[in-house]
Amino acid sequence: MKKLAIVAALAVAGIGFAGTVLARGEKPSVGVAEFKNESGAAWWRGGVGWELSGMLSNELSSTGSFRVVERAKLEKVLEEQNLAASGRVRSGSGAQIGKLTGADYLVMGTVTSYEENTASTGGGISFKGISLGGKKSEAYIAVDVRVVNATTGEIDFSRTVEGRTSGGGVSVGVFRGGFGGSLSQEK
Repeated sequence: MKKLAIVAALAVAGIGFAGTVLARGEKPSVGVAEFKNESGAAWWRGGVGWELSGMLSNELSSTGSFRVVERAKLEKVLEEQNLAASGRVRSGSGAQIGKLTGADYLVMGTVTSYEENTASTGGGISFKGISLGGKKSEAYIAVDVRVVNATTGEIDFSRTVEGRTSGGGVSVGVFRGGFGGSLSQEK
């Protein structure tokens, strides 16, 4: 739910950037840098920044408005070029060194706010050892997106994108004679 909310918010920002650049009649090359977390969100762990940049790269690529260049897994591209240059692959069939496409723009994102359970409701009933319950919760996120001209270092596009998402769940429980169990599913 968290990452989906972020990607949806970033897609909106990407569309805004696309409109600005496409008005100039260009199809620029874009690289997406690792996302940073300044929100203190507990769910953020190692690798999430690159996961989010990968999701945004996919979204930008799917618009057809950009030439998206790899940045998250660039070391794999370089390894392939080095393998071809080592002489271990058939001549003329490997990747060539010195042919990478540079980025006209770098997209940088920072998660600046994340709040879970901004609104939460729930309830349930229990009768003769059987219980049913449900809940609904909301989350809020804010992401600062910057598009920086890789030649000049100037910020060509900047926006704070905010999003809200909600999820819910249902639980069923049974308790009989000292034994019990429950099932729950959350969206």
